[in-house]
Amino acid sequence: MRICLFAMLIFFSVAASGQSIFKCKQPNGVMAYQDHPCPGAKNDHPNMIIKPSSGGASSLDSRMSPQQRAQLMAALERLRAAVQKIDVSRAAMRRYEAQRMIQLRQQEHQKQ
Repeated sequence: MRICLFAMLIFFSVAASGQSIFKCKQPNGVMAYQDHPCPGAKNDHPNMIIKPSSGGASSLDSRMSPQQRAQLMAALERLRAAVQKIDVSRAAMRRYEAQRMIQLRQQEHQKQ
């Protein structure tokens, strides 16, 4: 639910302002999406242009090309995967912290 809400907010905020989306490969190899051309890019044309419409989301959705729709869905899947990785990392960190607290308490108890 969180992921869908976040993705919808991003989608509508971009759509409402009529921005261009540029896909850039970072020095560490990670793909980034931004609203300005990539630094040092030879081709400064956006990957996707989303224009606002007065008809709301359904009107915008009907005006998207199949390629734009596929790009948006692929970006949404990458976002979902990233959020899932973050959730897994947070759970692992919480487990580590809990184990560390137990160890510290045991050490304090042994000193007494």
